[in-house]
Amino acid sequence: MTCVLAGQVHDEYAWDNLRQVREGQKVRIVRMDLKSHEGAFRGYTGDGIRIDTGQGDITVLRADVFRVTALYNTRRAKRVLLACAIGAGAGLAVGAIADARRMSELGEEHFGAVLGLMIGAGAGAAAGLAVPEHPTLYRAATRPQK
Repeated sequence: MTCVLAGQVHDEYAWDNLRQVREGQKVRIVRMDLKSHEGAFRGYTGDGIRIDTGQGDITVLRADVFRVTALYNTRRAKRVLLACAIGAGAGLAVGAIADARRMSELGEEHFGAVLGLMIGAGAGAAAGLAVPEHPTLYRAATRPQK
């Protein structure tokens, strides 16, 4: 995906996105032959990326890299709980409005607020889980060879 902002072209998965990774953060490198390496980020240049796999440093040439994915903590649980709370609040509000209308029309109570709360919380949690946990930092323009 490419965006144009103020005359500049920004590629969502550009090689220069690797600058946001700090030394020591965990990354996964998928090579063009679809073999992968995981390790602590050590640095990158225009020619390649270097990581410490625990058995020593390796450098993968940029031409051999298909994708680089961040493996650092993305706070998934916090994101899911926040989305759950937002969904629950929205569901509660919609259910309470529906209950108020029914009460005035029929003169009896309903459980729309509780039902809205449960449905909203579930939908919010599902939305929070749907977001990918490990962001892709770089993806090559060409497809890997199998």
